[in-house]
Amino acid sequence: MRQLLPRRLGTRLMAGATLQVLLISAAVGALAYWSGRRSGLERAELERQQGRMTLLSSQLSSRLAAPRAINGLNVALIRQGLLKLNNFDALAGHFVAQMRQYPVGYINYGTTAGDFIGVERRDDGTITLSEDSDKPLGRGKMGIYAVDQAGRRGTLLEVIPGMATFHQEAWYADTVNANRPTWSSIYAWEERPEVFAISYNQPVRDARGRMLGVIGVDFVLTQLSTWLEQLWRAHKGLALVVEPNGMVVAASSPGLTRTGQPGQWRRARIDQLTNPLAQLLSRTYFEKQPNGSLQLRASVVRPGHAAVEQSDHLLDAQRWGQEEGLNWLLLTATGSDQAVRTTNQLTLVALLASLLAIVLALLISGGFTRWLLEPLLGLRRRALQAAPEVEGNPGQIHFSSQLAPSAAVEIEQLARAFGELVERLNGQSATLLRQEERLEAKLRSSLQAAAVAHEINLPLSTLLLNTRLLIEQASDQMPKEQRERLELMGVEAQRVVTTIEKMRTMLRNVQTEHRPVDLTQVARSALLQVRSALRKEGVTLSRDSSLERPVEVQGDPTQIQIAIVNLLRNAIEALRRRDPDAPSPEIAMAMEHSEAGVELIVDDNGPGFPDDTHTITPLETTKPEGTGLGLFVVETTMANHGGTVQIGRSSSGGARVRLCFPTRGTTAAQSLPNTR
Repeated sequence: MRQLLPRRLGTRLMAGATLQVLLISAAVGALAYWSGRRSGLERAELERQQGRMTLLSSQLSSRLAAPRAINGLNVALIRQGLLKLNNFDALAGHFVAQMRQYPVGYINYGTTAGDFIGVERRDDGTITLSEDSDKPLGRGKMGIYAVDQAGRRGTLLEVIPGMATFHQEAWYADTVNANRPTWSSIYAWEERPEVFAISYNQPVRDARGRMLGVIGVDFVLTQLSTWLEQLWRAHKGLALVVEPNGMVVAASSPGLTRTGQPGQWRRARIDQLTNPLAQLLSRTYFEKQPNGSLQLRASVVRPGHAAVEQSDHLLDAQRWGQEEGLNWLLLTATGSDQAVRTTNQLTLVALLASLLAIVLALLISGGFTRWLLEPLLGLRRRALQAAPEVEGNPGQIHFSSQLAPSAAVEIEQLARAFGELVERLNGQSATLLRQEERLEAKLRSSLQAAAVAHEINLPLSTLLLNTRLLIEQASDQMPKEQRERLELMGVEAQRVVTTIEKMRTMLRNVQTEHRPVDLTQVARSALLQVRSALRKEGVTLSRDSSLERPVEVQGDPTQIQIAIVNLLRNAIEALRRRDPDAPSPEIAMAMEHSEAGVELIVDDNGPGFPDDTHTITPLETTKPEGTGLGLFVVETTMANHGGTVQIGRSSSGGARVRLCFPTRGTTAAQSLPNTR
């Protein structure tokens, strides 16, 4: 079977990818088909939702048309003289008859003198008469009377004192200001502040155009909500009538129109409602401003879809009443019917079919992948078998590049490339072995050179000592020229001894054993070693409190101490070259921790390094008496400990040297640094 399959890797990949594309295309096609059906069903549901919204809008328009009709009829009767404004008893009977014919909450008339007559339909359906006039109780007292079947004034039910001298409520004030028939803003009744209403009113004038009063019809918001509740009862969800500022006018759940407690009722704002659907409508169609007010979103008139309490709801918004001067907003959230649930089921079926197609594609891809990777895994096994020979038998690694005949051509070429690489690695390993042998020979020579340096150092030290004694004992009798020659001999001998000591330190760095070391203890020991030199040069040394806490690193304490001593001596020598007017010489030492490890920092206020100095080069120095080996010994030591040396400027303008030690467990380099 495998012999019938293509040999080239590209062809095999193309075959596997083609099968996967076919399966995924089938899955996407099925998903698109079912999604199309879902979209069609959702569109049908949205059309039904819009139909419900249209019905709500038309019913509300029909209901709010009654005040206009009542006012138009009453004004016509007044102009014809059939309705006498100065006869409140006749007005009351007429208003009661109209109240029983039209679904309104209040019909009233107020004069410019402050007299008032009105008929109210209460929430329980009973009709009462309200009058504030010179008779029967006198101005300033609102009498509430029962009404008999004939519409006549009956029993006095309640007296509300303290009524305003002139009409201050919106039904009167808004109409007078507009000087035309108009809807008032929503207001609370003066005699019953817990009642919120909106009214359509019209100014009444005599034949000469003088203002006689205002006649109007009120809609009580609670009664408007009761009507909306009955209209929306057949639908699952919530319907709201709100103003552009978010204040609720009416709700299919009447209790949502106001908040507070009895005696302290106030109108509710949509975002203050605890109803989940109201909260959803608020988030969808309003946004809260920094000052706390609400503002309609730009795309408010649009349908939507959302889930609340694990139930799907269709949302819709429609402006209403602009031509009436009301500028209200109708908001609805209607529970989805079986059609939407069916679309969800269809989508789930399509999704499962797509997932099945993807699983099949993945299985096919896995089979092709194993088929393609089998020869590669064989190469991996051979590489793992050859890996131990890299250390145990360098230069003699055995690796076979022969693969099965069914392997792809490209993988065969890769195996041959690996074989050639191993052959070259064997050749390079042999070359490295020869270089290592030569390096060992050089190391032996270096150790011998160290021994020779030691032998040279003994007579030189003796010569230096005798020269100093001779200068001290015979300095008064010795001619000046001879004394200067002896002093020059002593200086040069000292330089040779110092150079030999530093070379021995470098050679010592070649072989060492690392162990846990307290870096702060080593630093303090180095400070003791240079204490006399500090006193002699008048240098002040400051130590940071970080040098009081133990810090463990891996290394050779002797090498590290020698490196720190060299660093401090370099600083002392540099401070000799400062300007006479410069501040007192100072050296500061501190310890810092970083992600890479720990850093020992030595600062001075001397002349510092030249601006173009970024690396340390052996046998190069800026000091006339220097050898160029001091900092190089420090860098050699740090390289031997897997660390680095960083040079720069201190905060006082002098030199700053950082010795960066790795954290414990980091493998240290066992070789001298590059001399650059």
